[in-house]
Amino acid sequence: MKNSITVMQLVEIQRKAMRRRVWFKVLERTERAILQLTILCVNRIRSPKLTKIVKDIVVKLKEAMKGRVKKLTKLGRKLALDLSQIALNWGRFSYSMAKEPGFYSIFDCNSYKRAKTLFGLISKI
Repeated sequence: MKNSITVMQLVEIQRKAMRRRVWFKVLERTERAILQLTILCVNRIRSPKLTKIVKDIVVKLKEAMKGRVKKLTKLGRKLALDLSQIALNWGRFSYSMAKEPGFYSIFDCNSYKRAKTLFGLISKI
């Protein structure tokens, strides 16, 4: 089965989540219990329902374990595209320019708060 998740994969994800201190912050008590019981009771998940539930929890953990820079880059990309759409509506420049990495790098970690404030003000217009 390609879609089945092994216990070793779950144990590794649990270790990483605990090391990065997201296990208790992100997961609710029931989600932690589901993963822990799955690790203790089965070797390979065969039930489609349990597989879906476990995959959703794993995705939640992996999203929380992403680095701060990756999250801010994703936010910067979105802000750059939104701001460039506004500029394009004003007739200022090409929309394709906003897709270049250099353009959205201005919304990096150092200018995160300013960009968020600026975007909040512009989106209200």
